[in-house]
Amino acid sequence: MRKLKIAIVANSCWNIYNFRKELIRHLNMAGHQLIVIAPVDEYIHYLNDNYFTRHIALNHLNPKKISWFKDVLLLRELYAIYKREKPDLIFHYTIKPNIIGSLAAGMLGIKSVSTLTGLGYAFSKWKYRIIFNTLYKWALRQNVKVVFQNAEDLKLFVANKWIDEQKARLIPGSGVDTNKFRLHQVQKDNANFVYLFVGRLLKSKGLSEFVHAAMETRSIVKQVEFWVIGELDSSNPDSIAEMDLLHWTNTRIIKYFGHQNDVRKYLSKADVIVLPSYREGLSRAILEALSMEKPVITTNVAGCMELVKQNWNGFLVPPKEIPLLAQAMVNMYNLSDDARLKMGKNSRQLALDKYDLNIVLHAYDDLIDELIFEEVLTHQKQRDSLS
Repeated sequence: MRKLKIAIVANSCWNIYNFRKELIRHLNMAGHQLIVIAPVDEYIHYLNDNYFTRHIALNHLNPKKISWFKDVLLLRELYAIYKREKPDLIFHYTIKPNIIGSLAAGMLGIKSVSTLTGLGYAFSKWKYRIIFNTLYKWALRQNVKVVFQNAEDLKLFVANKWIDEQKARLIPGSGVDTNKFRLHQVQKDNANFVYLFVGRLLKSKGLSEFVHAAMETRSIVKQVEFWVIGELDSSNPDSIAEMDLLHWTNTRIIKYFGHQNDVRKYLSKADVIVLPSYREGLSRAILEALSMEKPVITTNVAGCMELVKQNWNGFLVPPKEIPLLAQAMVNMYNLSDDARLKMGKNSRQLALDKYDLNIVLHAYDDLIDELIFEEVLTHQKQRDSLS
């Protein structure tokens, strides 16, 4: 198969560093030429590890606000970049690149693929529902394929006729490096049972539910700790209040460790991972927990329920149901060490069987090969019609 010039477009270098770096490295090693198009932030240091990638800065992409003026400028900016760079294929990630980038690519007749990495906060708000029913539907028509990270989102988009089912492709998230995320025996600092929440400090991640369930759990069982790892972003409308975080920390309901670039030592010391999210694409936090042989308590929503089988590698509870979440946390505490160990082993096996990074990378290889084959077939048909 021929080698392509591929553009990867996202709303931040943070997104590239955390979710796309291995894909970029893999595609480059396969012989494709890679360029990344995203606003510049402190995570631009991903280039240190991926020096073979050229980065083009975006000046008009603000992922946190809807500004029609800025979005028109972004459309013009992406159109100019795509016209100048002439990529053979564009992968769009996150909402604004998916919408505005797909429109720019469509105007130039460039093949593009959008990836839906979850609906989350945006999908719960009525004004964003309008966006899905209008702009998203219009923009995704420009794509040759639309990638989903969970089957529920795929079914939703097909059922609402936001995309043609023939364009839909299911790829299980961004994968997890099961060699990197491997459990090593770590001496715990104390004998307390540790519940760990890992994720951005957002309402839609269920952090408030985690904290309130922690208070209920502590009233029933003793010698427990509740750890939180994640970044506080006050500019995000979905962020928890700074005063709430301060109160939870001051009153010792939780131990807050801030943002951590490497969560493995915390995962190693945790007894169970808890993520009461309202909705995910495919939770990276849970994937890493699975790979580290941890049982998981999460919600029976898209992007979470695929990763936990009830009573096999964890517990599923309805979202926003604090008493049921607390009961699941108590139940996990009351399991024998052997039962929790078995759940952790099952988690690891699930990660190896379905979500290993190599599975995801090969899925992208297959997608690219399919698009190249379709292009060759189209050219062959055109030549045959002229002969």
